[in-house]
Amino acid sequence: MRRDSQEGRTAPETESRLRALRTQFFRNKKAVLGLVILIIIALSAIFAPFIAPHDPIEQDMMQRLEEPSREHPLGTDLYGRDVLSRLIFGARISLNIGFVSVGIGVIIGCALGLIAGFYGGIIDNIIMRLMDVLLSLPSLLLALAIVSALGVSIWNLMIALGISFIPHFARLIRGSVISVMENEFIESAKAIGSSDLRIIVRHIIPNTINPVIVQATLYMASSILVAAGLSFLGLGVQPPTPEWGHMIAQAREFIRVNHFPVTFSGLAIVLTVLSINLVGDGLRDVLDPKTKD
Repeated sequence: MRRDSQEGRTAPETESRLRALRTQFFRNKKAVLGLVILIIIALSAIFAPFIAPHDPIEQDMMQRLEEPSREHPLGTDLYGRDVLSRLIFGARISLNIGFVSVGIGVIIGCALGLIAGFYGGIIDNIIMRLMDVLLSLPSLLLALAIVSALGVSIWNLMIALGISFIPHFARLIRGSVISVMENEFIESAKAIGSSDLRIIVRHIIPNTINPVIVQATLYMASSILVAAGLSFLGLGVQPPTPEWGHMIAQAREFIRVNHFPVTFSGLAIVLTVLSINLVGDGLRDVLDPKTKD
């Protein structure tokens, strides 16, 4: 890992580096496209009550399974609910699941990885063996087991996904910490009597945060996919709350009558996951030292 200590870096140097990183990111057309799509989706989720044409849970059985029209731009579902409104409000659910679940994985996983990499020895062995046990189970299967144990709800879903991400972030940050610990500035900090907390905050975290940012972005896309899959199976977000995976599950039986609810819900998932992955790839190119000369 490249030595990149923040100690002694002046404000102009930091500003210049950030400007260079920003310029490099915006030169990546795919990343910019993904960022634009993601911003549109996020703004739609934030201002959903103001831009959604109808109440997402209001039913009208007289207008069920209608094709797109002026009143319902994307048609209606089997209960006569406006598909566009449910997609807009569904963006709130999916993005919240992504942010919260990845946040749980980052906070707990990075804390465990920092402790394991910094102190090593038996502490490292205990933490990493526990992470190996969690890693031996696929994320979807682990989340499915946790949701089944805790009960079906949106919060349990986010907790389950967060737990499934913990070992990935723990192993990532542990490897980065071990690499940083080999640098001379860590030995210098210890020699002058810096506390463990000061070394971690001032030296370790600034030099290990970049891969975490990249990985968190990519895992956010994974969490949205897994959440949609669990909701499709009936183990995620419960009706009448609008959620893209559950919308597909409800509409799949009527796909021959009206395919629009399934089509547009699937497109919403694809566009969101694609945009997040494009942004993540752009951040990786900018922040990951392995992609640099």
